[in-house]
Amino acid sequence: MRLRLLMVPVLFALLGTGCASIPDDGTVRSAPAEQEEPVLSVFDPPGPKPGASAQEVVEGFITAMKAQPISSKTARAFLTEKAGDSWEPERETIVFSDKTISNSGQQVELRLDPYATLSSRGTFSPTDGKDQVFDLKLVKENGQWRIANPPAAYLIDETRFEERYQALSLYYIADSRRHAIAEPVYLPVGDQLPTYAMNALLNGPGDTLGKVATSFLPGDADLEVSVGVDDAGVADVRLTGEFDNLDVDSRQLMSAQILLTLRQVPGVQGVRILVDGVPYEVAGVNEVQPINAWNRYDPSVASVPTTLYAMRKGQLAVVEDSDVHAFAGPWDRPRNDVADFAVDRDEQRIAVIEKGRRKATVLPLAVNERKSQTVLTGHQLLTPQWDALGWLWLADSRRTSTSVAAWRNGELRSVPIDDLAGMRVSDISISPDGARFAAVAAPPQSKQPERDGALYVGFVRRDDKRHGPSELVGLRRVPLGGALTDIRSIAWRDATHIAVLADRGTNGLLPYIVGIDGSSISGGVTAGQTSIPDDGANAVAASGRISDPIYVSDDHGGLWKLDSSQRWIDIGDANIAIARYAG
Repeated sequence: MRLRLLMVPVLFALLGTGCASIPDDGTVRSAPAEQEEPVLSVFDPPGPKPGASAQEVVEGFITAMKAQPISSKTARAFLTEKAGDSWEPERETIVFSDKTISNSGQQVELRLDPYATLSSRGTFSPTDGKDQVFDLKLVKENGQWRIANPPAAYLIDETRFEERYQALSLYYIADSRRHAIAEPVYLPVGDQLPTYAMNALLNGPGDTLGKVATSFLPGDADLEVSVGVDDAGVADVRLTGEFDNLDVDSRQLMSAQILLTLRQVPGVQGVRILVDGVPYEVAGVNEVQPINAWNRYDPSVASVPTTLYAMRKGQLAVVEDSDVHAFAGPWDRPRNDVADFAVDRDEQRIAVIEKGRRKATVLPLAVNERKSQTVLTGHQLLTPQWDALGWLWLADSRRTSTSVAAWRNGELRSVPIDDLAGMRVSDISISPDGARFAAVAAPPQSKQPERDGALYVGFVRRDDKRHGPSELVGLRRVPLGGALTDIRSIAWRDATHIAVLADRGTNGLLPYIVGIDGSSISGGVTAGQTSIPDDGANAVAASGRISDPIYVSDDHGGLWKLDSSQRWIDIGDANIAIARYAG
């Protein structure tokens, strides 16, 4: 697979979106001075020239799709009247890196070297590297060549895509109602971005996401007019539909969806929701809702523990900035039987995988409490993890299969894991909101599953009983195009990005940040910076909150921290065997 992955800064692409059509026309809005919206020059492409050849018409058709603001109006002029009426470029956007056009009489071959497509929802999908060929039929209409069978897609080159599309997230509410779930998408930048985002949100979650999340916007809800943003940064969302029957909680959850989605638009400082022209009453917030009003539902902002724990010479330790100190209580004396561990999010209990990786136990962290209980015995237990809802996840990896169990307060349940059951899983991680999972898995016949493993993501479906996990669904391989190999460790960087310790073929194992849709890879070490060791890196630690640093541990007892300037700092405390954020 050949794939040109977007190489972006670590903090880029914390967004997403849904269905939006290509407009036939557009307008330009003057943005407030403080708005960090990219400045794009207006481009009004020319229409067909009288007497243009068939090949020139195809060239003009593609050039017309460079219009800024994005518009399909001029491009339709290159089509026959019938084709122009039926053309639906909103069905898909093809992003290409190169094109060739060859003429053969009334037939013109358009060959694209694509590197990604965007669905009608804005979902990014890298391509397999194969050329896409369109045999365009041109006919004479009123004496001029016109295209009779255009591709059912909007065509845009890779440079303009990177300039004119923004990564956003649409937000829907998890079935537990405790947090929102982000759906990453790409939408055109410019004055219509908030309208594109709202239209996408109104279409509801994608098919797979719909299994674990819902929208609290009424099914008949629609935008009355485009979303306008005034000079104060207030976005007016004017809706129509049946909103009267929403209860207090539903109104708040709906508001959280809208605000979490629109606050990603540059310059938006608040949101005003109006229904049939009247401000919509939502308990707990003013008419203009500030952008931080619903932080408690944002999985990348909501309160999560940020303590980094480490195992040092058999004792539990706490890492604070660059200082490492011992943890008291039941761990005041060294233990030599710990192969792995995880402290729960309340920081009251610790799950321990004992040496040999066949037994998992849970112990309290309170002083003078030493009671432990065996939770699971298995074959090769992987790193344990506590999720946001208090469940302890345990994966047992065998030679030709993997099983997963979840435990909470004495209840142990087996979790069906889709096709992962027939693979060798070397690492698995639950997202900070408990809605998604990521796994590194290899075919069962692999002799080196860590080196042969690929990155997979999917969703955690939960039941109504204590919001316990009932199954893993929507398993999908993250398309990396061979850019990363030898994946050794993963951890969620935020709700839609994963920190991956892997090899990129030059500097050995280093941490990279990967978008779950495969649209971006960032990280590594820049030349001239202090680097982590070129051998021996064994695990990456991330809290799930973007403001917290990333750590990497190595086989030599070292611990490394990525600081705010993207430089690696050696903590300098030797003999650290394992480092894990709480959770």
